[in-house]
Amino acid sequence: MSDVPLKVFLTGASSGIGLALAEEYVARGAVLGLVAQRAESLAAFAARFPHASISIYPADVRDADALADAAHRFIGEHGAPDIVIANAGVSRGALTGHGDLDTFRAVMDTNYFGMVATFESFIESMTRAPRHARGHCERRGRARLAGRRRV
Repeated sequence: MSDVPLKVFLTGASSGIGLALAEEYVARGAVLGLVAQRAESLAAFAARFPHASISIYPADVRDADALADAAHRFIGEHGAPDIVIANAGVSRGALTGHGDLDTFRAVMDTNYFGMVATFESFIESMTRAPRHARGHCERRGRARLAGRRRV
């Protein structure tokens, strides 16, 4: 096993699954790059772990330029991440066939395009990074469903 800490970049880190993942990785001694819209929540998380290596990047995943900036800053500070987790997402109740296309677009902008934008800035650095003891790079994303289906 390597003594080199795992480097993890995570969106949606201010609550829910993202916060739980951040807590798990900080407990494992990982170097963290955390993204969320709620800057105060990110700062509060970092303050809970003063001896951990945590970089916070307040940003909305719908803003591809802000994500690219966060990615470049993380790479500049810590090098290429070992794991990128595109966790940010929203859920809004809408039914297909009821003319609520704006709701579906808003969900897709966050849950799909936000995930793509998260990975886009890291692909080159992760695939060119030297293969160390872990021997691979990982990208993980999850998309949430935009609506429900009633039968």
